[in-house]
Amino acid sequence: MGWAAKAASAATRGWAAAAGPPNYCCAGTPSANTRWKRPETNFRHWTLSDLAALPDILRLSGFPAHGLIVGRPGETAFHKALTGEAALRAHLARHLADGPLHLECDMRAHRNPTRMAMIARCAAALAERLASACPDCGAPGFGEIAPLPGAP
Repeated sequence: MGWAAKAASAATRGWAAAAGPPNYCCAGTPSANTRWKRPETNFRHWTLSDLAALPDILRLSGFPAHGLIVGRPGETAFHKALTGEAALRAHLARHLADGPLHLECDMRAHRNPTRMAMIARCAAALAERLASACPDCGAPGFGEIAPLPGAP
């Protein structure tokens, strides 16, 4: 497969390469000719002082399909099992009397469809990568090498 065909194939996997042949190797250095797309995420967090802001938070977070974690700033105990709006409102009404609450999108994969889709995309790319052998040494994992800056 030529470079143009590999670049076209790469674009269908969710990343795009810059012009020019990239660095293809099973154990090389990152190519300066590669740009990766940013991962999709819905991570956000808010400080809630009253229930008036809740509709906007629910819309921005994707609740109830995406989970929310509720807690108080500075405390270690957070509530992670609120799956319906009625239960969330009741919990917030009970605890807002004691001060503002911290809400954030639940990034655990089983409560975050956006993260599930990203994990599936990465798993498919990994499976495809592992199925590609290096033409020089036969090692699995042949493909373009380029880290995502800032990724852990």
